[in-house]
Amino acid sequence: MTYNKKLILTTEASIILPHYSDNGELHSKYMDGDNYRLVPMKPTDLIDLNLRMAGTSLKGAVECARNLLGSGTMAPVVISKKHAMYWIPVTSSKLPECIWIAVGHVRKYVASQRGGVRVYLKNGSVVNLTCSYYTFHNRMLRAYSLRCQIESHAEEVRKADGIYEKTYMICKEAGVNYDWKEGKTREPN
Repeated sequence: MTYNKKLILTTEASIILPHYSDNGELHSKYMDGDNYRLVPMKPTDLIDLNLRMAGTSLKGAVECARNLLGSGTMAPVVISKKHAMYWIPVTSSKLPECIWIAVGHVRKYVASQRGGVRVYLKNGSVVNLTCSYYTFHNRMLRAYSLRCQIESHAEEVRKADGIYEKTYMICKEAGVNYDWKEGKTREPN
C-alpha cells in the first residue's frame, strides 16, 4: 500500500471501530482527537500498517508482547514506544468486530449494568463494550505490564560510553569461525 497520511495513527488516536460500507466492505472508523476518520481498511489491518511503518508487524508486536509477558491471548501492542502508543484489542484481532483502544486515552472504566464495561476516554467520549469489566481490566493491566517491561529492557540495553582498555585483532580461522586475539592494533591512517 502506498503512503497515505490519513492512515497514520497519531498520539491523538484513541479508538478504532469496525464500520461496514454501503456495499458491505469492512472499513475502520477511528477517533483522532475529537474527530472521526473513516479509512478503507479493516481495523486490524490499520494497526498492522502502522506497526509496519514503525519497523515491525502485528505478528512481530504480538510475539514481542508474549515474549515479555508470557503466553496469553489478545496481547497488547506498542505502535510507538517513544510516544507511549500502546493499544489493546477488545476481542480477538482475527474477528471482524474487533475494536482497538489506545491505553493512554482511557481515563477510567466501570462495569456496566448489562455485564459489559463502560470506557471513558480522555477527550470526554464514552464507549460501551460487550466484554466484561474483568476481561477489559486484565487487558489494561497486561498493557501496563508490557510498557514497564519494554522500558525496563530499554534501560538495560543502554550502556554509558566507556573507556576501552583492550584491543583485539579479529581473524578468520578455518571455515566460518573467527577468533579474537588480544593485543595492540595499528591506528587507522
